[in-house]
Amino acid sequence: MNRLRQIVLGIWILCVVAGIGYYLTHRSDLTKERIADFFRLYQSWFLLIYWVLLIVRAVVLLPATPLILAASMLLPGDPSLVLGVTMFGMAVSSTTIYYFSDWLGVRAHFDRVAPRQVKNVEEWFKHRYGVVLVGGCAFFIVIPTDLVCYVAGMVRMPFRRFICALMVGETLLCALYIFWLPRIVLG
Repeated sequence: MNRLRQIVLGIWILCVVAGIGYYLTHRSDLTKERIADFFRLYQSWFLLIYWVLLIVRAVVLLPATPLILAASMLLPGDPSLVLGVTMFGMAVSSTTIYYFSDWLGVRAHFDRVAPRQVKNVEEWFKHRYGVVLVGGCAFFIVIPTDLVCYVAGMVRMPFRRFICALMVGETLLCALYIFWLPRIVLG
């Protein structure tokens, strides 16, 4: 791995650890209400800030749910706009993660440490039902979607299959968050 990739990998690992550490120690600051208050401070730039945060949070493996719920609170009368911006942010962040994983050479490391497991994961993702795996992981929030994006990039799952499956699962989940959940919570 060349020097630039080592530096970027080190910075990325630090950012992931810092992001997860902040998330675990400041959960009360990351509620949908607090995030919505932050967005209100920058009301005229809200959609751009929201979109950028959707992308940045993915790189450091933080959940998108509080951001999505906060955006839904701010624009309750325009859920289609929130869904559109959300899905655009998810598409950009997922694509970034997919190619970032490959560029970093994460596969080379795992091929050295756990070659058999990498081969098994690769078979799952490249199997014709791999799209069900990716779409299912995106919809059923058991495994963090961003982690699935890293793995799909690492094993070089065909991009078109990956992004289509991911977007179907994410669209269904985000639509539930944006259209259905606010009605349940707000009455």
